[in-house]
Amino acid sequence: MYVGLDYGHRKPSAVLFGRFWDNEWYIFDEIYVVEKTYEQLRELIQQKAAASGFEVELIFADPAIWAKKDSPVSGADKLAPLPVRQAMNERVVGWTLCREFFRTKSIKIFNTCTHLIRTIPDMVHHEKKVEDLDTNGEDHAVDALRYLLVTHKHIIQQQEILTYTPRYEQSESDLEEVFRPQGEHPALYTMGFIRPNY
Repeated sequence: MYVGLDYGHRKPSAVLFGRFWDNEWYIFDEIYVVEKTYEQLRELIQQKAAASGFEVELIFADPAIWAKKDSPVSGADKLAPLPVRQAMNERVVGWTLCREFFRTKSIKIFNTCTHLIRTIPDMVHHEKKVEDLDTNGEDHAVDALRYLLVTHKHIIQQQEILTYTPRYEQSESDLEEVFRPQGEHPALYTMGFIRPNY
């Protein structure tokens, strides 16, 4: 299981949990909370991971949490012993990849991810940088998704030989049993960014 993390304190922290199987993403759970310390968020992630039955391979997080500012300890340090690494933060590259996953229906979002599902349709293009998103929107969950998808593709898929079971060797019922949390059914979403009216 891989995790995407966009940290906030007064603004929401968004954490997405996903499995990459047979060249498709299954985003099956989320955390969306405000005013949580890094330590509190770490505990929530550990609880979610334990409940899922999957081991956290890596957490791809906003590079900003490695800044130490006025403290000798960074936010990333406070998430230890979770396996956190800096996400790739090339925004346009990330959104292009996200759109491609949605266009090819290679991503399935379970209806347990209520905040990701709620906020995707509200995303709009930046007024001047039309390949980017307007950062004034509630983009925390989609940022976590971007970190997860783009970093996995450019780091994990290029460095490792994936060892998943090909789809034809598993029945549909087996797939549902693995990926359906608490009997929920996945919801497919298409990321259709709304262009602003100039």
